[in-house]
Amino acid sequence: MLYIGNDWAISADSLNFIVWRKTDKTHRMAREEAGERFMHAAYFGRMQHVVDWLIEQQVKKTELKDLQTVLDAINTARQDLQECLSGCLGKPRDLLKK
Repeated sequence: MLYIGNDWAISADSLNFIVWRKTDKTHRMAREEAGERFMHAAYFGRMQHVVDWLIEQQVKKTELKDLQTVLDAINTARQDLQECLSGCLGKPRDLLKK
């Protein structure tokens, strides 16, 4: 699994790239926190779609407060993805051009 920032991870099977989101695990009966875990958030057939979707999620978190906040979120997402993908894929810059 490839970890992106603190909240996301990517894995793959033979057909899909799987995006995982970090969640707090709470025991249903005791209502106590039992640690953290990752739950699947989305499936994609191409890595470019994963990158686009993760950047879109970061933009949605900003609630479009102002342009500078949105641009900062995009740049942070791109930087996190670049760090994660630089060791795994041949040319991550091609995925992050937009």
